[in-house]
Amino acid sequence: MTGAILVKNGIAQTNNLQATLDIGNVGAVGTANLASETLNMQLTAVLTKAFTQQVGGAGVGGYMSTALANSQGELVIPATVTGTFQNPKVSPDIQKMAQMKLKGLIPTGDNPLGAASSILGGLTGKKGQPATGQQPNPVNQVMDLFGTKKKQ
Repeated sequence: MTGAILVKNGIAQTNNLQATLDIGNVGAVGTANLASETLNMQLTAVLTKAFTQQVGGAGVGGYMSTALANSQGELVIPATVTGTFQNPKVSPDIQKMAQMKLKGLIPTGDNPLGAASSILGGLTGKKGQPATGQQPNPVNQVMDLFGTKKKQ
C-alpha cells in the first residue's frame, strides 16, 4: 500500500492511496472522520486480465466487460464507500462509470487513480468543459453512451 494521508482536525484525507493485490490494484480518494468514525471514499478497483478471465471475463456479461474494460483487458470497477468504520456501505459508482465512458478515461492496473482527477473535475464542472464555456448537453452525453444521439 502506498499513498499519503493528511490528518487535520480529526479528518483523515487522501487523494493518492493505492493498494496492490494479487487480483489487481485499488486506488482510493476521500476522507475518514476519526471522531464520528464515518467514511466518504471513492474507490477504483482494476482487476487483472487473468483474474477477469478466470471469473468469467466476457462471459460475466459481454455488456459489463464492454462497459468497464480498459484497453489492456482489465476490468475496472468504480465504487463509493460511505457509512461507518463498523458498518461500511460499498456501492457501485454509476456516475463515475458514465464519466469514464464519456471521457474515455478508463484507468489501468498500473495507475488505478490515473483518471480520477479528470473525472472528479468533470463531475464538479472544473475540467472538460467546451471552449465556449457552455455545459455539454447531458441528454446528448447519455445518448452517446448508448450509441444513439438525440435528434435536434
